[in-house]
Amino acid sequence: MIVLRIYLDQNKWVDLARAATGHPHGLRYRDTLGVCRAAVEAGAASFPLDMYRYWETAKRANDTSRNQLVDTMLALSCLHTLTLPFPVLNQEIDAALQRRFGAPSSIRRASIFGHGMRHIAGDRLTWPTANLPDEGDTRPEARTVVQAKIDSFLEEQLLRAGPADHAGHGVDLRQSPMAIATSFTKQRSRSTSWMLDSSQDPSSTAQSNTPTCATSSPRLSGSTPGRAGARAIHRDTGRRRHSRLHR
Repeated sequence: MIVLRIYLDQNKWVDLARAATGHPHGLRYRDTLGVCRAAVEAGAASFPLDMYRYWETAKRANDTSRNQLVDTMLALSCLHTLTLPFPVLNQEIDAALQRRFGAPSSIRRASIFGHGMRHIAGDRLTWPTANLPDEGDTRPEARTVVQAKIDSFLEEQLLRAGPADHAGHGVDLRQSPMAIATSFTKQRSRSTSWMLDSSQDPSSTAQSNTPTCATSSPRLSGSTPGRAGARAIHRDTGRRRHSRLHR
């Protein structure tokens, strides 16, 4: 099944969030939101986020407004994400040169779609791992569950974090988006210790309010909501059908 990837700029995400919360300015988008939700639930479409969605959302100072926006983003994107423009540009330059001149012999391939900030950042971001004791009674499946909790927690917190959260971790929103993600993740990883110290079964921790997505990406779970013009349509063939590189 071909999944339609639909890229939305920030103002369209705001329109859909207003529709989801009953805001008067969102009334005209209620039907659109319903169609989007149905398409995601059927696995026919997803609405991937890019680095600039994280960056622009982070600058939204009102906690309630920002978290309502993030709720809509999580529900429709399932945290599917787009890579940075540069790997895509490298691939397209190589392909154009190869067609015209027969070189280079191999094309640098970009993984356009993935999951979460880790996909966007790639090797630019050091992701924290569970630091569990190497005792014999630590089951491999327990490590997997704890790591999944950490991953889900950090991914959602990165999207929900606002100006006060970033400032509290020494992050200046005037920096580039990648610098913000790198700095915030390093700081935020220290706050995952509550998961490792908890005596609860990991499955009994607070559940995210993110709806289940009928796509290949895993559902967020075990995380707590934090206070803590380009358009593109992509298909899963990995080839861009129509796009303009976003700034």
